[in-house]
Parts: sequence; structure tokens; C-alpha cells
Amino acid sequence: MQQYDYIIVGSGFAGGMLALTLRMKNRTVLLIDDASQSQCSRVAAGMLNPVNFRSLAPSWNAPTLVPFAVDFYRQVEMTFQKKIFTPRTLWRVLTETEAGGWPETKTFFGQKAANPYPGIVHAPHGVAHITTGGNLNAAALTELLAEHVQQDYFDETLLEVTDTHIKYKTYQARAIIFCRGFRESESTLFPRITYQLLKGQLLQLRMPALKTDGIIIGAGYLVPKSETDFLFGATHERELRDETCTEAGKNELDQKLREMFTTPYTITGHLAGVRPTIRDHRPVIGLHPHHPRIAIFNGLGSKGSLQGPWLAEQLVQLLETGKPLLREIDVRRFWK
Repeated sequence: MQQYDYIIVGSGFAGGMLALTLRMKNRTVLLIDDASQSQCSRVAAGMLNPVNFRSLAPSWNAPTLVPFAVDFYRQVEMTFQKKIFTPRTLWRVLTETEAGGWPETKTFFGQKAANPYPGIVHAPHGVAHITTGGNLNAAALTELLAEHVQQDYFDETLLEVTDTHIKYKTYQARAIIFCRGFRESESTLFPRITYQLLKGQLLQLRMPALKTDGIIIGAGYLVPKSETDFLFGATHERELRDETCTEAGKNELDQKLREMFTTPYTITGHLAGVRPTIRDHRPVIGLHPHHPRIAIFNGLGSKGSLQGPWLAEQLVQLLETGKPLLREIDVRRFWK
């Protein structure tokens, strides 16, 4: 029987950040993942955006989450000698409404500015920048964790839970944490969680005329991947479980691109994934109400790069010391 401190099921952004948090505390971790089950984190832009454009306000808990995330990524890079996060300026292409009410006095909202990409970016109402941002490299995170991942479908019927440990096949651990993204909605372990699935399609682009290391956000978002290559997204297709690329999705993104840019581009790839958002718009973490050796870490949605590091630390503190979670993120809120 192979012994670990923790087994994590799922190695996307949530499982990856949880595993890194535990490894930096010298805990042994096994990740079990079947890449065919979900590809959301693997195709995601990994954008760290600390604001909500609909409400023109900082994202939930952003003043705490932002410095924690930036410091966490810096620590990971120093510890494992692997670049996984790139700080970037976020440029918002303003709508007419935003141009008249851009909240420069609010945290993370920078000043309005002249279009830094004239003749390339279509910005009739101007632009503004977000003071802190960046993107997490999904491929680099996957590569960093590769040696700790057992590629296998997780069969819940083989899980054995006792008062002191859990067993799964030939593995034993203090606890098991489920980080399976939208696939968690198919599980019988946490049946009361109400998920709102959100499918997103993205395009890989080549746009030679645009020279930028910033992220440009308008009708969609454009994230640099190299000097001339970018990732553009995303569609928002509700309650869809399939991760297939569609012509309709491609056309929608192409239309958004034409709204934002006036320079030629070439589509070099097409990706799709499903995000596991929660109906109350908060992540869901914590212990199973009847089996304290089983935990969940899920529902990060589009804010995974921002929220993941701090939330992982909260779950680890609960597992290691019993420190209680905030009620608004605790899975037990679904067991009233």
C-alpha cells in the first residue's frame, strides 16, 4: 500500500494550486486525473483580473486575494524553478457607459488613457487600465505537476473511508480532496451543491501587427502567448456539458474580434472547456458533512487564477489545524 498525506482527484487549476500549497508545506501528494474527463483548465487563458466590469467594482475579496496570489506564484517559481505566472497590464476597451462612469478612485481601477494601439484596437470611447493583472500558464502548471499525476479514471465505488484514513486501490492517505471541475456535478458525494455550468470556446490567433505584452479586454479578451500569437475568448454557453468546438462558437468569437480589432489576424486553433460555477457565485470548499476524510475544492469559475491560491491555503488550514472556513465558501452551506 502506497502512503500519502493527501490524494487529490483532478489536476486543473484548483487541484494544481492545492497540490503546490501542500508540497510547499512538505506534505506528500498524489494527483489522480483522467485528462479526457475535463479540459477546462488546460485550455483556459488563466487570466488574473481583479475587477468586475458589470458592477464596476473590485471582485469578491480582491484586496486580499490579489497580493496573496501574486506572492504565491512568486514563491512557487522560486521553489520549483519554473515560470508559471506572467504579470501583465490589463487594458479595458471602454463602452460608452463605462467611459462616462469609470471609477478611477476604486481599488484596481486605473485612469482612462489614450488608445495605446491606434489603428489596431477599435476603441471609440477610449481605454483604461487595471492596475494589477496577469495570466497563469496552464501548460507550465501541468508540466510542473506531471510527475505527481496518476493518469486514471477515478472510480468512486473503490473508495474506502475510515475514521483515520482513506483507501483507494493501492493508495492510502489521511484525506482525499475532489477537484474535478464540472464533472463534480455528476458525482454522488456532494449531491446538494447546485452548479451552473458555463461552456467557453476560445480561438488561438496569429496577429503580427499587434505588439503587446498586455491583456486587452473588450467584447472578448486577448491574452498574449508569444510575440505574435494570442488566445482570444470566450463564449458563455450555459448548462452545456460538452467540450466540443462548434462553428457557431467560432463565428461568435470571430465577430467579437472584428468589433475589437482593425488589423488582420489568422485563426490557428479552436478550443473549448466547461467551467463549474456555483449558483450563488461563490467557490465551494470544505469537508463532507458526514465524512471528514473527504473534502472538495471546486467552483472557482473564471476567477481561478485570482482565487485559487488563497482558497487553497484556507482548505489546507482546515485540513491541518481545523481552522474554520468563511461560511460563504464552505460546502456545508448547502446542508442547512
